[in-house]
Amino acid sequence: KDWESIIPAQKLPCNSVTDFFDTFLRDSSPRSMSYFQSKVIGDSNVSLEAWTKNAAPDGEQSTEDSLSRAIEFEHTTRWAVAKVKRRQTYQTCGKNAIIQNFTHLQGIPQADAFFVEDMWLLGTETDHVTLDVKCRIVWLKSTMLKSVIEKRTKSEAKEWFDKYIPFVCRKSDQPTIPAQQEEPTKETSQTIRILFSIANFARFLYGLCRESPVFAPLIVLAVYTYCLKQRIVLLEELVDEVHLKLIQQLESLSVDEIGT
Repeated sequence: KDWESIIPAQKLPCNSVTDFFDTFLRDSSPRSMSYFQSKVIGDSNVSLEAWTKNAAPDGEQSTEDSLSRAIEFEHTTRWAVAKVKRRQTYQTCGKNAIIQNFTHLQGIPQADAFFVEDMWLLGTETDHVTLDVKCRIVWLKSTMLKSVIEKRTKSEAKEWFDKYIPFVCRKSDQPTIPAQQEEPTKETSQTIRILFSIANFARFLYGLCRESPVFAPLIVLAVYTYCLKQRIVLLEELVDEVHLKLIQQLESLSVDEIGT
């Protein structure tokens, strides 16, 4: 339950799920998950185990179509460096495939209260592969940071796929990103779009005020309302940051220190 769609029916330029696996998931692939996590996302100490066959149920024979591996890396967030441990499985079903990730975190407040599970459904079409991704948070115990963790986790997942989909959709004959070059972050792209929008809107308002001065007070009120809304959003983010840091400080105190 509580599955949330992250990527709905995304077309990928692959001929089959095997093509996708060979290009992006196989250990020896130049565009592997290790490359993406370290060079595009910017994570450190990335470690991927080799794929191994999953144990088959009693009475059944194990096949190469059911694989699993462990992935570990360190991911820097705005408030901590999270140590990530992920178990990834790959299972083919005819012309289709399922990828499951079970992600556990260390080094952040209340990391032992939950883990994240996401499921990739890969389907082979005539000239492409479709990708559907769903994600959910599995709670192991109650925590007063539940709403903050849910918001952060969903935001991180969407930002990850905002970079992974273009990475996959890049033409196969296009060279991979040089090690010294970084892809523009989502925040940078959004800032550029916002600046262009503001410039165009400002020109529109300037022309409108010149032709009809009566609109000037309404325009000032609209701009003030927008600025106030942005400040409220920023304040909410700051409250979340303070909340997380407070919990982190409390967790670092021993019982004796709290009692004194």
